[in-house]
Amino acid sequence: MANLTNIFTSIISFYTEISDLLTEMEMYFYLEKRTGSQWEIIKIGTEAELLENIGDHYRSFFISSEIFDESRFENFYDDQFCVHAVEGLGGRYNKVELEMLSLRIISKTPDIKVKLFIDRLVKLLKKNSGYGLGVGPGESPLYRRMFYNRSDVQERTLWFDFERKVTPVIAGENQ
Repeated sequence: MANLTNIFTSIISFYTEISDLLTEMEMYFYLEKRTGSQWEIIKIGTEAELLENIGDHYRSFFISSEIFDESRFENFYDDQFCVHAVEGLGGRYNKVELEMLSLRIISKTPDIKVKLFIDRLVKLLKKNSGYGLGVGPGESPLYRRMFYNRSDVQERTLWFDFERKVTPVIAGENQ
C-alpha cells in the first residue's frame, strides 16, 4: 500500500478524475481554506463547488471515509478521526505554472476504506493513458514513482511547491 502519492496535476483535474471513485467508494472530499482570519472546512460534492471555493486562500484538501463532524472533532488530524482521512496538498496552478499535488494517509493505522481508496487510485492512474510516470531532474525511486497528467503539464513550468520554487521539474518524455 502506498502511503504517499505524488501527482503533477491541478486540483480541478484531480477532482474530476476521481469523482466517480469517490462516489463508488462512498468517500467524502473536503477543502480547507481561509475565510477572513479563520480556516474553514467545506464539503465538496461537485466540480462547480470546488471551482467556487478554490481561490487564493486554498490550503489543503482531505478525502475521508466518514463524514467529518466539526462538533465532534477539532480537525482531520484528531486522533479519533485521522484513521478515516487522506491529506491532500498542492495542485495549485495558473496559465504557466503547476504545483505537485501530494496525497498522504494521515494515520499509521488507517481504516480499510482509506487503504482501498489509495490502492484503487494508484491503479486508476497507472491504467489511465492520460497520465505518465516519472519526473526529473532527480534519479531517485521517489521521482520515478511520481505521476503527471499529460495535458496539465504541457506548456507549464512544474514545481514541487509554489512556496519554494528552487528547481523546476521535468515530466516524463521531456526528461
